[in-house]
Amino acid sequence: MAEDFYSRYSMDYGYEGCIAAMREKEFPNLNEAVYLDHTGATLYAKSQLQSYHDDLLKNMYGNPHSSCLSSEKTSYMIDDVRHEILSFFNTTSDDYHVLFTFNATHGIKLVAENFKFHTVNDSTIMSNSWFVYLQDSHTSVAGIRAVALEKGVNIRIVDYKESSQETLSVTLQNKSNIINSTVINNHSSINGDVSENLPSDNIPKNLFAFPAMSNFSGHKYPMEWISSAQNKGLFSNEFPGKWFVLLDAASFVSTSELDLSSYHPDFVPISFYKLFGFPTGLGALLVSVRGGEALRKTYFGGGSVSAYSSDTDFHAFKPSLQDRHKDGTPPFLEILAVRHGFQSLRKLTTSMDLVTKHTFCLAHYVYNKLNELRHFNERNVCECYCDTEYKSSSVQGPIVNFNVLRSDGNYVGYAEVSKLAIIYHIHLRTGCFCNVGACQYFLRLSTPQLHKHFEAGHVCGDSIDIIDGQPTGSIRISFGYMSDFSDAEKFLNFIKDCFVEQVGNTCNETIRSCAAENNCHLKRLFIYPVKSCAAFEVEEWDLNEKGLCYDREWLIVNESGSFISQKRQPRLCFIKPYIGLKENVLRLQAPEMPELVLPLRMSTGEMNSLIIQPRICGAKVSGIDCGDVVSKWLTSFLKQKCRLIRQNPNVIRRNNLNEDYFSQALSLANNSQLVYITEASCLDLLDNIKSLFPNGETCELTVETLIQRFRPNLVISGVDAYEEEFWSSVTIGNCEFQCCGVCFRCQMISVDPQSGERSKEPMRTLAKLRGSKIPFGVHLQQILSETKMQLRVGDVVAGQNELT
Repeated sequence: MAEDFYSRYSMDYGYEGCIAAMREKEFPNLNEAVYLDHTGATLYAKSQLQSYHDDLLKNMYGNPHSSCLSSEKTSYMIDDVRHEILSFFNTTSDDYHVLFTFNATHGIKLVAENFKFHTVNDSTIMSNSWFVYLQDSHTSVAGIRAVALEKGVNIRIVDYKESSQETLSVTLQNKSNIINSTVINNHSSINGDVSENLPSDNIPKNLFAFPAMSNFSGHKYPMEWISSAQNKGLFSNEFPGKWFVLLDAASFVSTSELDLSSYHPDFVPISFYKLFGFPTGLGALLVSVRGGEALRKTYFGGGSVSAYSSDTDFHAFKPSLQDRHKDGTPPFLEILAVRHGFQSLRKLTTSMDLVTKHTFCLAHYVYNKLNELRHFNERNVCECYCDTEYKSSSVQGPIVNFNVLRSDGNYVGYAEVSKLAIIYHIHLRTGCFCNVGACQYFLRLSTPQLHKHFEAGHVCGDSIDIIDGQPTGSIRISFGYMSDFSDAEKFLNFIKDCFVEQVGNTCNETIRSCAAENNCHLKRLFIYPVKSCAAFEVEEWDLNEKGLCYDREWLIVNESGSFISQKRQPRLCFIKPYIGLKENVLRLQAPEMPELVLPLRMSTGEMNSLIIQPRICGAKVSGIDCGDVVSKWLTSFLKQKCRLIRQNPNVIRRNNLNEDYFSQALSLANNSQLVYITEASCLDLLDNIKSLFPNGETCELTVETLIQRFRPNLVISGVDAYEEEFWSSVTIGNCEFQCCGVCFRCQMISVDPQSGERSKEPMRTLAKLRGSKIPFGVHLQQILSETKMQLRVGDVVAGQNELT
């Protein structure tokens, strides 16, 4: 693989052999991680932060609105950084202003709210303004339409097929064609351009917005559109007015040169963390002198006016555009960090042209390799989303967007890919990437389908990745200036390991008939008093209305009140809880810590005080703080501030797994009262791990360690592998339970409970064998009885198979 890559890309890759030394010296955080979300945010260099830190310690920077020496120093520094920004984009202050913003979105919002959109309701205006944007736009650009619609502006969306043509020609009609919105009539009956005869402020001002590069697919759009739009050549029919162009350059400028001496967009929003990783929370809006004429500011904040009256409607904005839009003290220390970011970028890469070549060859290589991957039956493993076929870096950026397919042609959900990527230490992005337009086009999602998905509960940022067999999003990887071949190689190996099927999958075939009577029994019984801590194994145990008594009755939260799980704090697996029923106590033990003893019974005063509301799976639960003593104990062991919370007995938490079971009470468990697995399924999984990856990482897995990782309440013996998934109900001893569906696993099963270390298994093999959502084990809901309910190891188990 390596030889193939270097022979093909040696001329463009690696900054003439400097990439390895750069990574080792400047990016120690990449020693184990594979970072592939540079379009989201690139990484900062070690020397960049050191230089910034040294500057802060050596110099004193004061509020630029003051007049002392430190303030003057800050003002000079801000001017220098503005010059540095303009120089980076090959322009000067004669042509562009630099307005500092929080990020690119803030810059776009600033344009939306201050642009001089006109309608015929203005007595001197002859025609409504137009706002035209591409379907392939970031949400922040599409959001301009909300402001435009409110002002009665005409809207035109250029769909994906139109924008993919070699020559773009946009037809403007007397009615906007915005989807699912009130049609806004343009009342003007004027044909042809009469704007030359109108005073400049009475000329309708129109806005055309497009991305320099799609943040979804990496497609680079023609910069020639800028002058064509400004000169009205982009539009097949003429309407009065002047056209201004907003170029969304946020994703483009991190790996490509934007030459503003050759192309002259009116508004260019950027975010600096996409360029050099730090600072976050700071961006800029570059506004051309021409574009400044189209902005009308209303609000005035500190530093933006030359004078104003406190008791009359008088204020005078400062003459400079960048001063006029400077509301309040600028984030001057973050602006200082920009200086060091540019210095670092220049030192490490020499030029943006080298960055473009370096990152493109990595994306080109991965794109081709993904397209070559095949399952055992010669079906494609990946479905890539692009229009350019990666012909050259002039039309394609360093983004590869795709979905994974199974050997039967069904999609692997992006949430499943994301789960597995975590155990491979791969950082990538999934979903629609704040670009619904491109997502709709490539995934073939209609607007009615989007509405249907929303009604089904799917929202931006969630893990509902497949609805009715169709993906709701995709996977995006993107390369940055410090990416190298090892990132590409490890990513491709991850796809091969986890998703390329070498033989037919038989694990999901119809399960064989039920095991012989009386062979099936309860072999092991566990409770987990403190959620996400070690198990407490018992021989017999009572049930209450929530499930097993004291199971997941406590949880640990951080200082902000958020639940801490093993996924984020693996040391939780070393905390061993014990329930002493005779003494009525909860005992907590941990290595090199004194035993902590807490009473099981709470007084009325305790139950009515210190109530907090942590979240489990996004939903608030009511809990009671267990006090400072246990907090200090946990903080000492976990090395972070935390507190122990007990479920509030006065507030009933309901099952959220399925509406059919919603009425049942629930402990602090995620979804259901109990989870059970079978010994046979564990044995089958272990055999597959050894056969699929004979030379791979097994972490000395045994049936015992698998049981510990899956954290079941019940382990059943005497049935065939995966037979449990076809039971609709089960009787254990004298207790009856409803089966509520399989348990979908997260990366927590990758934590070795003996060491706290993460491993690829069993998640890798489980995903390869079982497919969607990584199922293992079954949720149970008890069928309440008037008699005492108790489970004992050895109880006979009788499952009702829904197929019989």
